[in-house]
Amino acid sequence: MNMKFSKYFLLGTIILGTINVSNVSWSIKKVNAEELLVQNNVQTQSGVTIDKRNFDKYFTINGSANYDKQSGELILTPDSVWQAGSATSKTQIDITKNFSISMSVNLGTKPQSQSGGDGLAIGLYNDTPGKVGFGGNGFGIGGLNQAFGFKLDTVYNNAGNSDVAEDPIEFEDLLHKDGAFAGFIKNESNTLTTIDGLSQEISAPDGNYRELTFSYDANTKNISVNYDGKFWSYNVGTTFSSDHISLIISAGTGNFNNQHSVIVHSLDATLDSEPVMVKYMDENQASIAPDKMLIDTLNAPYDVTSNEYKIPITGYVLDDTKLPNNATGTFTNSEQTVTYIYKVDQSTLDVKDSTIYTGDKWKPQDNFVSATDVDGNKVDFSQLTVDDSKVDTSKAGVYDVTYTYDGVSSVAKITVKDKQTAVNVHDSSLYVGDTWKSEDNFDSALDKDGNKVDFSQLTVDDSKVDTSKAGVYDVTYTYDGVSSVAKITVKDKQTAVNVHDSSLYVGDTWKSEDNFDSAFDKDGNKVDFSQLTVDDSKVDTSKAGVYDVTYTYDGVSSVAKVTIKNKMDNGNEFSNENDDQKLSINKSNKNELPETGAEKVPIGITLFGVLSIILSLGIFLGRYKIKNKR
Repeated sequence: MNMKFSKYFLLGTIILGTINVSNVSWSIKKVNAEELLVQNNVQTQSGVTIDKRNFDKYFTINGSANYDKQSGELILTPDSVWQAGSATSKTQIDITKNFSISMSVNLGTKPQSQSGGDGLAIGLYNDTPGKVGFGGNGFGIGGLNQAFGFKLDTVYNNAGNSDVAEDPIEFEDLLHKDGAFAGFIKNESNTLTTIDGLSQEISAPDGNYRELTFSYDANTKNISVNYDGKFWSYNVGTTFSSDHISLIISAGTGNFNNQHSVIVHSLDATLDSEPVMVKYMDENQASIAPDKMLIDTLNAPYDVTSNEYKIPITGYVLDDTKLPNNATGTFTNSEQTVTYIYKVDQSTLDVKDSTIYTGDKWKPQDNFVSATDVDGNKVDFSQLTVDDSKVDTSKAGVYDVTYTYDGVSSVAKITVKDKQTAVNVHDSSLYVGDTWKSEDNFDSALDKDGNKVDFSQLTVDDSKVDTSKAGVYDVTYTYDGVSSVAKITVKDKQTAVNVHDSSLYVGDTWKSEDNFDSAFDKDGNKVDFSQLTVDDSKVDTSKAGVYDVTYTYDGVSSVAKVTIKNKMDNGNEFSNENDDQKLSINKSNKNELPETGAEKVPIGITLFGVLSIILSLGIFLGRYKIKNKR
């Protein structure tokens, strides 16, 4: 009977966006593989759950690829040049049955214009499982027998060779404009070629994950791909001469590079061989330890006679009289079970590992849990033999302590760590009246294990700080017995803006900088005029008047008064001040009438001129009469 399996592994960091797989939505949060399996209610027909703990049973990690069992992240290439990484199936897939894979894909952060490349592919090939093809633009698929796949290509290759053909010409301009494309690829005459007419533009690498599903319909032999909302389909027909093919997920870099990573949500396929299950039973046929599963290609040998499979189980001992007769064999297309029988051993000695810190008190009894004799009776700690000769609590290290009773021994590891507790703060200066809080001078804090500690967990004494008064104040920050002091220097502000008043005449040229003398910042350093804010919006040099100009720097303002006076055409000047008319007469002796449209001359000047003319005329006539009498 064939077995279908589903494989899940999750990136152990926050996944950007919302992922929908099998009608289940994950919002932005961190989840592990077990949670994902529960959400989707996925289980293989044999009852074996495939998750991150046994992913390497199904796939071989090759080249630069790195799979983190803890987080479930599969990074195919780091962000470096000339890298090639892949994950290849250890066994082949039966393509007389449907199969599909669903995953999130991250092509990196850089487009081609920023030297980002080359891309990522998923492929099928009729060749030995685990075999990997050409890197770079070969995507790990080039050179493999009867290979077919789907690529996400972020670098345009305009020059082909005997191994890999050039990319479709219609995408040349697109890639130079920070685009990318995706399409089907296959080996034709030993050259990896992009299938004409079926490629489409996709988003350039931007550091985000996008969803991809790759499905095969055994009835129609159609392969369908859905990536980031776009759809591709191709009929592989007679591409494969075998009903059993291998699977590869691969990526590569050349002169251009990106980090390529995937998150496989599910893999549903029928294997060409079924697993060997190793079970652990007591004498009543009850399971006493988790099963172990092996998977490999059809007819490959297996051997579970080593200590890797003859595992120690607390409270039991392997019954050597009931060893299985199928502990070695070959993989077949039917599931096989190897069962090890254990019997109860009532002699027990349980101890525990522990962690302490330099200077802490410790005694061997701290790590003792319990002991029983062969009849199951409790044994007092005083009856044990203990070797703790290597333990030195004054020095960091890992020390073994051996506890022995009646031939049964257990070892506890005592880890002595240096205390890493630290409180890091910095001094600072501010000015009278500035806003300040104790957190402003906090940099970081660590607990004894070196883990970061939030500021809220510290005790702070800032009772002496008075920001209204210049001075130097100590603030004490304390965590777990460790203290640091920050000095807060409060300075008087020296900020100043100096300007002067000025007078000019209607029509004169004026700019706000004319009335600026100097400015100083709060430390007493000179400030350039360009750093001031000036409000001269009221000044009108075409109209007599007194105008205020406000100069401001760092909250300090000064006002200069600009007086605009009227100026007469004949050189005499006057101005209106305090509603009283004042006259200033030029030394010129000329008396000219104003032109049409000129300013009006005061009546006093007019009368003075008329009287002068009359007086001059009278003197002239008087002299004339006297002359005639003579």
